[in-house]
Amino acid sequence: DQREMLRKDTSCVGAFEFPTYVNYYVKQTPVGDGTGRDWDNAMGDTTFFRYFSVVPTGATFHVAAGTYHPLMDRVYNTSSNSNGRYYSSRPVNIFGGYQPQAKIGAVADPSKYVTLLSGDLNDDDVFEESDKDYTVMDFSNHMDNTSSVMTIVSKLTGDVQLKGLTFSGNFPQFRGSSAALSVSAVAPEVSVSLILDSCSFKKTYIGIYSGTDSLYVRNCRFDSIDNLGFSHYPREEVSGVLVVENSSFTNMDYAISASTSNGNVLLQNSTFSNTKELVNVRTTTYNKVVDLSLEMYHNTFAFS
Repeated sequence: DQREMLRKDTSCVGAFEFPTYVNYYVKQTPVGDGTGRDWDNAMGDTTFFRYFSVVPTGATFHVAAGTYHPLMDRVYNTSSNSNGRYYSSRPVNIFGGYQPQAKIGAVADPSKYVTLLSGDLNDDDVFEESDKDYTVMDFSNHMDNTSSVMTIVSKLTGDVQLKGLTFSGNFPQFRGSSAALSVSAVAPEVSVSLILDSCSFKKTYIGIYSGTDSLYVRNCRFDSIDNLGFSHYPREEVSGVLVVENSSFTNMDYAISASTSNGNVLLQNSTFSNTKELVNVRTTTYNKVVDLSLEMYHNTFAFS
């Protein structure tokens, strides 16, 4: 249980400051030497949390099925639940959907094995369809939740790739809004792309905040969201890309919100149902030339 913090996952002690592998393997409980060098020596959840902020650029975590909570903030402080999050300042990759007892050579199957990253620390959130006119879902019992689950503010140009993960349980405890997953760049000269495949966002306040130049959402599911599926805000001076393919948005106030002036937006083969507002793509440029294309093919829009 990650909550105890005095763990049998002790492989991180004195070692997590200097990770050197390109691929890391994670299970809820460490096995073998716990270094994460392969499935037979997988690191546990606490080491995963600590390594997440210090691994080399482009490192990849392969995470077995189970529930993983961000119980510490970016400086490993446990005193405030609301600030807990997985945090990185460089592009990293996370692939989930492996069986809990994965062995060397294991192949991910997210449809069968769920790798859940959750800000609901007590696993007791309540989501119900609302009878109010102004909202689709009622979200309660969330005072223990973290305001974010994973935050990447990259100092370096590169891609962030996430596949086979489920995000859940973020809720802003103070004014403002926050997302279960937030990815952006630390400075205008840094270009970051966010690539999502076979990920799910459910029972959370907002699914994704993307401050990246390019966002690719493929084969993803957004369901029972208190507010917004995702927002996308690329830099005004670049030709941004937003691609949504083979994805679904169900039971939320707003599905997609994008603010961009230059680039391409493509929505295809996706389903939108029981949302107050489906797709809002707007320009952020005033008194300037707008060069923006919007293409939509074979989508389904429905209300219940």
